[in-house]
Amino acid sequence: MHHRNNKIETLCLGENDFNNSLNELKEHLNFNLSFLQDNSLINDSDKFDLILIHESILKDKNISKSINKINITKVLIGKSKYSSSFKYDEQINLPVDVNELNKKVIELNTKKKFSLNSSVQIKNYILDKNEKKLKKNNLSIVVTEKEIQLLELLFNKEK
Repeated sequence: MHHRNNKIETLCLGENDFNNSLNELKEHLNFNLSFLQDNSLINDSDKFDLILIHESILKDKNISKSINKINITKVLIGKSKYSSSFKYDEQINLPVDVNELNKKVIELNTKKKFSLNSSVQIKNYILDKNEKKLKKNNLSIVVTEKEIQLLELLFNKEK
């Protein structure tokens, strides 16, 4: 995740009218907005924190399949409840207020950062820092804050 000015890097996928509308609002957005130039979506997806997807672009099954493979926060923007095999994290209904869009993007990014920081994969275990548990399959043990710090210290040295 690369940030210019500590802003959230956001990719927008939509048809020309939708992209042009968002591009006109760019100066009012609290996040950096980029538009897909070619089909380099999967290769460049690690540069972005979040992807805004207009429902009209999902008519193309190849684009829909490509987007499903990407492991970043996906926000579907449209006028209706979208039902398909497309998996998204949040939906925003049109019309949308610029302030609401800003708020939703920041909120989703904050949630993702919190989630990433709250659990750590250590070999075959998951360390859940919020619940203070070390988990494997259906088993778990409660750990103290000091033990969490020690595990993180040991885990970071392995990298």
